[in-house]
Amino acid sequence: MATVGGIAESGESGESGESGESGESGGILSVSLGSRPGRPIGVSPQVNSINAGATTWWPGDRWPPDGLAVPWPNMPLGTGFRLAAGASFRDSPWSPDHFANVVLGDFVSAVPAVGDPAWNGMLGGVVVPNAAATALELDELAQLVYYRPSVLAEAMAQNSAILQYFSGILDFNLRSRPATVYLCTVALRIGSFQAMHYKYNYDRARPSRLSPKLMPPIDPPGHASFPSGHATQARLIALCLEQVMPGAIIPNDAFGPRPDLGPLRKMADRIARNREVLGVHYPSDSVAGKTLADQTFKLMAPLAKVMKLIAVAQTEWA
Repeated sequence: MATVGGIAESGESGESGESGESGESGGILSVSLGSRPGRPIGVSPQVNSINAGATTWWPGDRWPPDGLAVPWPNMPLGTGFRLAAGASFRDSPWSPDHFANVVLGDFVSAVPAVGDPAWNGMLGGVVVPNAAATALELDELAQLVYYRPSVLAEAMAQNSAILQYFSGILDFNLRSRPATVYLCTVALRIGSFQAMHYKYNYDRARPSRLSPKLMPPIDPPGHASFPSGHATQARLIALCLEQVMPGAIIPNDAFGPRPDLGPLRKMADRIARNREVLGVHYPSDSVAGKTLADQTFKLMAPLAKVMKLIAVAQTEWA
């Protein structure tokens, strides 16, 4: 039994012995071999705090989110994953993980060489906070430890399978909407590639190295902290799914479309926030990850294979 981002599927599972792409904690954030991790939901803290005198606290961020401008759309019927005969991409022997590597090659080829500002400048003016700002972040993370019991099962599941949570918003899997799964797998692979590139450049220590009192419930990854890989990947998945899921998944009010209030981006924010609750990321890591995903999507979306994949995935939700 193979899993795609935690979505259990039977059928082709890639090369023998292949375990997929290692994620932030050494888990699998792409295609992996193993059991279905489940989809627990707890009470995660909101991003914005409330000050009551000298006390700062974070209200619980319940799921489903409050205040959506429109009801979530009903589930449309699925369609087969087919392209015209002779097309280069068919429902064929390619596994989602292998195809993601093909698109990653196109992405790298389309972006200017390393050293060009267009490549290394994707985070714009985002910088690692100074010592004083980092101290404030560490204090916030210490207060978020309070939320660990209520969100631990959810955060641990997301540690190695974040696509599982997006597939639960409007149900899809490798059988019902394969092109959608391929698209998300491409987002996972490119998001991981981008995050690791910038992590190496910024070289920020994990929070628990500076504040042992955080005592994360998992061993922090050995690589650098900034930007958050989970935040990058989750946001990139949300941006891709907005292109193919029913338009009503994006709330609309008097101010126009409000994608940040929709369940896709809210789930991405929640996944990133849970990494902070675990004590393995600073809030500024999450902000940088979102920024990186937004800039990455601008370069990823025009790629020929991605455009073709989006077009086919749209037919799965028509």
